[in-house]
Amino acid sequence: MSDTKHTPGPWEIVERKDTWNIKAGNRCIARLQMKDGVLYDANLIVAAPELYEALDLALELLCVPEHARDAEWHEEYKTLVPVLARARGEGEKP
Repeated sequence: MSDTKHTPGPWEIVERKDTWNIKAGNRCIARLQMKDGVLYDANLIVAAPELYEALDLALELLCVPEHARDAEWHEEYKTLVPVLARARGEGEKP
């Protein structure tokens, strides 16, 4: 698995008066205004460190040589690589 530069998890949602704070220990990662639908975004943000690790592991497991001959595997692998690169801050910027 790769070295990460982001704040390690676990992250949690802490409810304040009018915001949801995303925290890792004592560090605030993000603040989101409380409004419809934003809690779903907060839950996704909180899951980010675990999602990153799962994707990194999946790519590592997909590199098993017996899968290399499968065209479907190759297309799926090509889809995952840029997603992980973007999470690392590499590649195209939005």
